[in-house]
Amino acid sequence: MRKQIVVIVSLAIAASLFTGCGNSGEPKKENTGLAADGEVEDVYFGGLTMNGMTEDEFNSKLNAESATNYKIKYYDDLNTLLMALDRGDIENIWTNEASAEYIIGHNEGKYDMKDPEIAEGIASYFGYSMATKASNVEEAGGNVELSLTLNEAIKGLQEDGTLDKLKAEYIDDSGSRELPEPEALPVIEGADTYKVIITGDVPPMDYVTADGEAAGYNIALLSAISKKANINFELVTSATGSKVTALQSGKADILFWALGIKQGEDGEMSYDADLPDGITVTTPYLEIRQKVIIKAK
Repeated sequence: MRKQIVVIVSLAIAASLFTGCGNSGEPKKENTGLAADGEVEDVYFGGLTMNGMTEDEFNSKLNAESATNYKIKYYDDLNTLLMALDRGDIENIWTNEASAEYIIGHNEGKYDMKDPEIAEGIASYFGYSMATKASNVEEAGGNVELSLTLNEAIKGLQEDGTLDKLKAEYIDDSGSRELPEPEALPVIEGADTYKVIITGDVPPMDYVTADGEAAGYNIALLSAISKKANINFELVTSATGSKVTALQSGKADILFWALGIKQGEDGEMSYDADLPDGITVTTPYLEIRQKVIIKAK
């Protein structure tokens, strides 16, 4: 029997998301973390919900490793994350450089980008990979063959230059130009079909157009993997905060995952996955430097 599998894409991002949503007053002064009396205050930054750890777990790890007073606030979609920045609920948004460029470029004059204040031992890059149920957890329905197939396809696309081509088309300078039109995923007769989770919250990696179509680098990557590995993908919707539950419950087979990447003094990269139990990831297909988005002065 042919196995059916689906990809999850969020349609929650309205067409107006990147046109700005109010707050014409004076920009709130950036919090330096110091109160008038010299006492250290917490500085809040926002990020999309991390399914691998709670806010408290993240903040405990962050402050233990970097001796900072920064604290994260999670948001389940990009729309509410940007609105939190607009209201001044958070000082900045933690994201990748390509997403920062895209958001700034589609909200002219509203946001700026800067380097995060990363202390020694804290990840400075995101490595984007594909996650499946862990192959060694039989009771969780782990799929050894699928994990191996995805890894082999990613390796082949790296070797033949496809990943570099997609990066040039979708990632480089994404905030200053039009991106390629959405492309339909191949349908290969007789091939297995897998459900993939995409949230639409990480442009230009994946997003939803004004016409409601899933678009971006990850969609183009799925198309390339489909042709390389002779498998089909089906897109399904999910919020960022519930994508792991969808994977673990069997509503989907694959999701995209951002790994934290640390660069050591010797230049070697190490991965900080913080994966939920029962989840495994492929080799990263794309590495992007971390940035933060702030309100324009």
